Amino acid sequence: MTTLQVRRGLEANLPTLAVGELGFTTDTRRYFVGSDSGNIELTKKEYVDAQLADTVRISQFPRQSGETDDTARLQRAFNYARTSKKDLINHDASLVFEISSPLYVDSGTQINLGDATIRKTTNTKGEGSNVVRSGTVTDSYVVDAFIILRHEDEQHTMFVKIKGVQFLTSASVRHQYGIYAPRLARSELEDIRTGSGVADYCAFGYQWWLIHKFKNIRLDGGVLTWAIDNDGSNIGQSTSIYAEQVVGTNQDGCFRLYGVSYAHINNPMIDNANGLAYRFTSCRGITVTSASVEYLNSGRFILVEDANVVLNTPNVIMPTGGHASDTYLIQARDSGKLQINEGNFSDYTTSTNTKNFPLMVTNNSSVTSIDTELPTNGNGYRGLTNGGVVIEFNKNGLVFNQLNGSSTIYQNDTRTKVSYGSSLPTDGTWNKGDLFRITAETFGKPIEYVCITSGTPGTWTWTKCATRMGGTSSRTPGLSVADRGVMYLDTTLNAGGLPIWWNGTAWVKHDGNPA
Repeated sequence: MTTLQVRRGLEANLPTLAVGELGFTTDTRRYFVGSDSGNIELTKKEYVDAQLADTVRISQFPRQSGETDDTARLQRAFNYARTSKKDLINHDASLVFEISSPLYVDSGTQINLGDATIRKTTNTKGEGSNVVRSGTVTDSYVVDAFIILRHEDEQHTMFVKIKGVQFLTSASVRHQYGIYAPRLARSELEDIRTGSGVADYCAFGYQWWLIHKFKNIRLDGGVLTWAIDNDGSNIGQSTSIYAEQVVGTNQDGCFRLYGVSYAHINNPMIDNANGLAYRFTSCRGITVTSASVEYLNSGRFILVEDANVVLNTPNVIMPTGGHASDTYLIQARDSGKLQINEGNFSDYTTSTNTKNFPLMVTNNSSVTSIDTELPTNGNGYRGLTNGGVVIEFNKNGLVFNQLNGSSTIYQNDTRTKVSYGSSLPTDGTWNKGDLFRITAETFGKPIEYVCITSGTPGTWTWTKCATRMGGTSSRTPGLSVADRGVMYLDTTLNAGGLPIWWNGTAWVKHDGNPA
């Protein structure tokens, strides 16, 4: 049988073929035919099939002559997936793609890498930028990332799907980001893992909205698995994010969110947290379910500042105590509002915890705790005078703790309240009709006061007093104008106890004469 041979050799050495002459490249396995306008590559059947299908395979984009890594081939594949509006897929999880600079993903790109690995070999940063917020903010792509999601000016990166990839490195310095997505909308990120010590953040952005799947995102040994930060505008405007299983190990914390509204975050977890595990700033309508930390080395679980957050069934195992400076397990400040439902916080692992406070609520903030167990060996509540309020409802009943030394047990719709404390309040805003009951009762001194003039701290007069009996030398000391009308039974003046009254400055008899 006669053998038909074609011109063959390395692609770099492929000459200009004669018209109709065939050529085969032995290194890249590509066929060409000569034409009057130069060599033309013949299309493989699998390429034709792919053109007719809804997907395109990464294997269809091999390295070309002169390419020493996979940066260019992956970028070609990403670009083709976008322009052809086809899903880019990979079925070989064992593949390792090496890149030397960031890959770019634009709107409309959908990628499933099938759990393959992308290894970045250098700390080369991206290029370019786009502006947002009427040109007042610039999103720079000059960052050390594996994948950069680009957007047009005043736009978001939209309709992107990235799934099934692990980021590793052989560079000398830890990278900044796994995925850098400054403006993201109507997109999905799923099954993204960044290896130990590879990057500071697995996913990072400034303004995200309508993210209906952000799932199985993991970082080991970095700073935070996920962050949505302030872009400098102090505006935020991220909204409608559904996140699930955002996980971190051996790093500062799990995530930090700024300016996010209406988000559901399920099952976030961090193992060995060395900093603040969860932080919410200027957020509204956030629900977090089953947030957990095991080995909270920092002793700092959550900070809510100027934010409204509901925390369902959180679980903290083995928070570390014994810190040298004040450390707050749960902290709300700057008008932050936090509701904790059925939380479980185990005791601190150390016995000396004078600097460890399970709860700190300041600056007109509030924490509502329902059936939640806090550490029993911390430093308890720390008394403050700037409007912190804690509402606890558990098996022991309902208690309102105003962190200025008083406790309110009831408040009705008119905002008249009944409060408890060791002494009359000296600050805070009080309304006419408010009652204040003294917990450190002393015979001969009032045990209940009523506010007769609204103000800060208002004007008070007593309504109940534990009458005292004794000799002249034992008359109740330390009375003030607010105690006018307190009665004392003086047994020196009369063995049976002569009634005398405090007039605000001195003791007098019933006729007004000094006693």
